[in-house]
Amino acid sequence: MDYQIIGGDNSTTLGFIRTLGEAGIPVRAVIIRRDHPFASKSRYLSECTMVDSIEEGYRVLLRMAKKRKSREKVILLVDGDAYTTYLDDRYDVLSKYYIYNQAAGNIRKYNYKYEQILLAAKHGLNAPRTLTVKKGEIPEGLQYPVITKATSAIFLRNWKSESYVCRSESELKEAYKKIKSEEILIQQFIRKKNEYVMVGYCVNRGKDVSICFASNHTYLVHGHLAYSFTVKDFHGEKIKRFITEVMTEIGYEGMFDVEYMLGEDGRYYFLELNLRSSGLTYAATVAGMPMPILWAEAMVKGKTDPESVKKIKKGFVTVLDIEDFVYRVRWNRMPFLKWLAEYMRADCRLYLGRKDVVPMIWLVSGMAVDSVKRVLGNLPVSHTGRRLSG
Repeated sequence: MDYQIIGGDNSTTLGFIRTLGEAGIPVRAVIIRRDHPFASKSRYLSECTMVDSIEEGYRVLLRMAKKRKSREKVILLVDGDAYTTYLDDRYDVLSKYYIYNQAAGNIRKYNYKYEQILLAAKHGLNAPRTLTVKKGEIPEGLQYPVITKATSAIFLRNWKSESYVCRSESELKEAYKKIKSEEILIQQFIRKKNEYVMVGYCVNRGKDVSICFASNHTYLVHGHLAYSFTVKDFHGEKIKRFITEVMTEIGYEGMFDVEYMLGEDGRYYFLELNLRSSGLTYAATVAGMPMPILWAEAMVKGKTDPESVKKIKKGFVTVLDIEDFVYRVRWNRMPFLKWLAEYMRADCRLYLGRKDVVPMIWLVSGMAVDSVKRVLGNLPVSHTGRRLSG
């Protein structure tokens, strides 16, 4: 099988590159430029085409496909909500040449979080109370605290920056002054004991699901994702049945993750479904399950292989190197030497590769450039595409 990658210059794309490269598979990628590149600097890239937008990337994919002598479809690994949605909207054309994560044009609808909440409720899963409102609107009878969220991840690059925990009407009004979206979700805010992510893939229009692992946060950040995760074996037939029912209804084929939360009230709550590769996909590779390759093989064979799910060693930790350092060390939550000891024990570092260190060097260099800009009074440009919450 031949593989092609399309995505941003970020950690998910880097995980694809390393997964293929470590398996000895030639790595060809179409990468959308950003101010501080790092995935595009990986040693495993044998061919890299840089573009300025997903629209340009799509045209490049079609040109490549039409030049190919073989009629065999290429496995296309796609990064991110926006890129996945764009390519799924063009399923009728692109599917002639590529096997990629798609739902035959159905993904855009289910990238709206309110649609996901309705779908979860339909299939019997508990979810926080959620409303869709216009920016500035204060619903009658609203019970605080609440959290604001973007309705979808496909329109805003830093969509997580729309999230604010509001404990009163006045705080909600202040949040509206910072929110960019014209429409927003207001959701019941539930204090969490932990947050969980199930990571897997499916074929046969969602009827055949394989879940490679579950993860929870190593530490808690209320109102925001943490930057370190404990990866473990998945056990949960009820959740798997729910995922299979939902994926079948959507008609999705590809990698995915499902997020839910355990509240301090002892109840589990569905949070969201991501119809694209998880940022934690590379952790599965390090744990012995190169998920992009397993999914591709399952698509070709028409079924998943239960034997491909491996037992994960106890205490397997995955860390977002830079964000974890900033959150815990730079903001004085942990002494540097203690953090360094934990960091070096981590099983999977999403930026610092096992045999691929140059992307990390470029990433740190980008941070240094940002620091200089900050000193000079310029606003820094995010080098990882992630918001570092204080």
